[in-house]
Amino acid sequence: MKRAAVYFLGSYGYVALTIFTTVYFQLILKWQLVKMPVMPDALPGKIYLLISTVLTNVYLLSAFLAAATGLISWMLALKVLPLSTTFPMLSLSYILVMVLSSYIFNEQVYALQIVGLVFISLGVALLGFSK
Repeated sequence: MKRAAVYFLGSYGYVALTIFTTVYFQLILKWQLVKMPVMPDALPGKIYLLISTVLTNVYLLSAFLAAATGLISWMLALKVLPLSTTFPMLSLSYILVMVLSSYIFNEQVYALQIVGLVFISLGVALLGFSK
């Protein structure tokens, strides 16, 4: 029985880590890109500015490291869990990003967005308990 509990926590722990790293990536990316200088008009200039910013900004580097960690975690989760169960759980990151971006960046949240979040939450709950 103990092994089953470790399997459950480990496999769903990978999903939770994927959600956490996805949320972290989105919030850090938004925070740092807002602080960037105005983008040049030419595409090569835009690409150069983005790459040089990413390579010299410790926060953006940490965000990309989190994204890579999330990808590895997602692969570990998919190895042992059904995609039909785990993939809907990733939508929890939408909820967290929206709530946190409202709090951190003072972004306005509209009533229809809240209704959408309720539907996403209900959908995840129904899919999770559908066995």
